[in-house]
Amino acid sequence: MDFVAATRYARAIFQAAERAGRLDRVAEDFDRLQAHLDQDSRTQFLLVSPMIQSKAKEKITDLLGEKLGLDSTSVRSLKVVAGHGRAALLPLILSKFRKMRDQHDNRVRVDAAFAHEPTPESVKSLSAALEGVLKKHVVCETRVDPDLLGGIRLKIEDTIIDGSLRYQLSRLRQEVESRRLPAG
Repeated sequence: MDFVAATRYARAIFQAAERAGRLDRVAEDFDRLQAHLDQDSRTQFLLVSPMIQSKAKEKITDLLGEKLGLDSTSVRSLKVVAGHGRAALLPLILSKFRKMRDQHDNRVRVDAAFAHEPTPESVKSLSAALEGVLKKHVVCETRVDPDLLGGIRLKIEDTIIDGSLRYQLSRLRQEVESRRLPAG
């Protein structure tokens, strides 16, 4: 049920921002808001707590809007979500909004895990290759995964492409074990 509600709120916010011609600004605001909420559990608690009345939550959203320099469309959206007691869904709403925005802009985000810090050239090359295959603008979000021995692991929406050395060795081991002749 929360998934459905978050999708509805995200869609309504997206449509309101698009109608107001503020889609870019609201998307930037939501990135800042998400970063702030990730850092400040106190604000998150105040917005989510059922002990805090709706009027107080509206005041908190106004203060949060001032502090983060949020657009009025973003603040109104946040007030509606918090005022209806749905602030606990904010991370999911913000995620859904981001996906809608990416879809609108024909963009896909790729989580690229590397064994070692990639060079800017290798990230650029990877992005270009993926854009050719996916026919979308690719935003590569890179990170170093110390569990990888070598290679790369990509997550593109719900698809994982594992080109890591660990995975390749595991597949090779499975293949060798399946071809072993029985002792005798």
